[in-house]
Amino acid sequence: MTNATEETQLEAIQAIHVIISTGSDRRPFIPHWPGKDKYRGVFRNAKHYVGKSVLLIGSGNSGLDVGNYLAKEAIKAPYMSVRTGTWIMPKSLFGISLQPIVIYTQWLPRKALDFALVWMGRLIYGDLTKLGLPRPSKGPVTRQIEDNQVPSLDDGFIASVKKGLFSFVPDIQSFNEDGVELADGRMLRPDFIICATGYRLGLEDMVGDLGVLNEKGVLKFLADEGLNDFPGLWFFGLNTSIYGNFYAQLGESKRLAEKICGQLEIEDRGLSGESC
Repeated sequence: MTNATEETQLEAIQAIHVIISTGSDRRPFIPHWPGKDKYRGVFRNAKHYVGKSVLLIGSGNSGLDVGNYLAKEAIKAPYMSVRTGTWIMPKSLFGISLQPIVIYTQWLPRKALDFALVWMGRLIYGDLTKLGLPRPSKGPVTRQIEDNQVPSLDDGFIASVKKGLFSFVPDIQSFNEDGVELADGRMLRPDFIICATGYRLGLEDMVGDLGVLNEKGVLKFLADEGLNDFPGLWFFGLNTSIYGNFYAQLGESKRLAEKICGQLEIEDRGLSGESC
């Protein structure tokens, strides 16, 4: 097995195994919109917006959490800009957290679980496309596996949309000095813009030249999976799971530790009689 070399601020360290665990939300992501540098308004995180008009960009978990809080304040003309849509699920059913319930459905085929979750959301919320929320092209589980995007968990935000306290609007086309042009041609002039546009792994500067990332910057292998071209290189804790990250990584950590221990025993059998 080829030794890996990790450059630190102080020195180069050689190791047989390198585990990269920098987290799935390492780098905040704000898209590059045409004209963004010309916009004279304010970009900031959620704070105090009483009496102000707010454009919230992004419908992921961060966006729904911020929207839920904003809907409870006396703000005016609040909008949520949505590009590709998101699957929305309740945080709990009958007072029970949803994720532990979903764990018991792991034995279902992916298509069956996609179907079940889509119709559960439909029964709970109705047809959200009528409120202006686009329907994703992939099912909830398929989207999480292929694009690393989990459903957004709702804790009252959709109810605020149905009450007219928030409105879904299309994707942003461009910015100008005074406002935002939407994909449908409308112009908005919000007092504040909140970018809840998610995070990225941000591994391009570290392993971007190794060919282990796809075109979206997502890893091609994770946890106890390896690549023959880079033996001893592992990525752990960088994925999300519809079953809950802690639950998924509990099993992944055990499998990864066992695989590394097994490989070390094979290579170092003559130096130590102990097993992991």
